[in-house]
Amino acid sequence: ANEHDGDAAAAERGYRQALDRLLSLQPQPVHAVRGLRHNLAITLIYAGRPAEALGLIGPLLDDARASGDLQLLSPLHNALGSALQDLGRLNEALAATVQAAELSWQALDTESALYALWNLAPLALRLGRAEPAARLMGFADATWRQRFGPLAANDRRDVLRVRRACRQRLGPAAAQALWRAGQAMSLPAAVALARSLAP
Repeated sequence: ANEHDGDAAAAERGYRQALDRLLSLQPQPVHAVRGLRHNLAITLIYAGRPAEALGLIGPLLDDARASGDLQLLSPLHNALGSALQDLGRLNEALAATVQAAELSWQALDTESALYALWNLAPLALRLGRAEPAARLMGFADATWRQRFGPLAANDRRDVLRVRRACRQRLGPAAAQALWRAGQAMSLPAAVALARSLAP
């Protein structure tokens, strides 16, 4: 519903129904409950309700830290960054998303790292950092396609928007050179670049 139909309301209903069912189980599958609440927070961001999403993300982060749920910490920080970005709190969003990239790298979670690095590119652009934006999106785009296959339509639109903005700000030749440099980076180098953006 979120990714293919663009129907955040249907996704929210589905996640809330699934969450109700999981909460009725004894003993409760706590990791699965956390995961569903994370997905619900993402859905609220898609629905244009980032402040509501923050209300879910904060307690989830506390719970994941306390229980040592490392698998969920990076996606939660990434969601935190998205919600803060939508609220215009760009420096906080940058710090949260950089932390998501670092946590995923520490956990050797390539998929979560790519999500965080992907989200950093448009955020860096909004903060006037077109050069790292071009390198990060060049890396994330190429690495995602190589490891996970073709991009979804909305992801292709993200790539085109970032690429177009980088060309406008840097000039076509410089933007293309930075994009290619990003494509050639390793994951540790991309995470190091992300770390250098931290406020």
